[in-house]
Amino acid sequence: MQTTTRSARIGVAITGLAILLATCWVLFLAALLPAYAAKTTAVARKPMPTTILKGESLRPLSMYMVAKAHSQPASGSAKNSAVLAAKLVKKARALLNLPYKFGGTDFRKALDCSAYVQFVFRQVGIHLPRSTFQQIKVGQAVSYAQLRPGDLVFFATDGPGPSHVGIYLGNNTMINATPPKIEFDAIRTPTGKKTFYGRNFYAARRVLPN
Repeated sequence: MQTTTRSARIGVAITGLAILLATCWVLFLAALLPAYAAKTTAVARKPMPTTILKGESLRPLSMYMVAKAHSQPASGSAKNSAVLAAKLVKKARALLNLPYKFGGTDFRKALDCSAYVQFVFRQVGIHLPRSTFQQIKVGQAVSYAQLRPGDLVFFATDGPGPSHVGIYLGNNTMINATPPKIEFDAIRTPTGKKTFYGRNFYAARRVLPN
């Protein structure tokens, strides 16, 4: 009888202790919940990083995309090359209709093809040799498909070897000093058919920096 009573008392004590521990744990969680909720709300309300692209509105990016965007190298060299080519073409067009003269070197009176090219490039700070045979050794070789404005285009119009040079403008067109004057000439027609210069195309060189 005493053993049974003692066992019952121990059971009640264990149950009470368990209830006490459970109550303490609930109170502990209840105390932490407001702080956790506040922290979660602050993280959720934190704005996503953004970047501004030219011609576009602000748009959200992930942290990885933002870091990647800022790590991309600037294409400054390509931009500078395009600006220089545009300046060169402008200088070349300024002499449009100037008379052609074989051996001519006076930009106020008359020029031949290589003297014209030499003068135009000098206006943008690039010094080329005088003759077509010398100019074709300058810069780097490019194929016709790789041509871009400002490249030199050479033609074999008088026997083998380069005998004529012009400045490529894009769209299969060049500007050159040829009798009777400095003018535009097509290398290929809009349909791709080769003109006189297209049939006698010899080589192309890139003198402007890439």
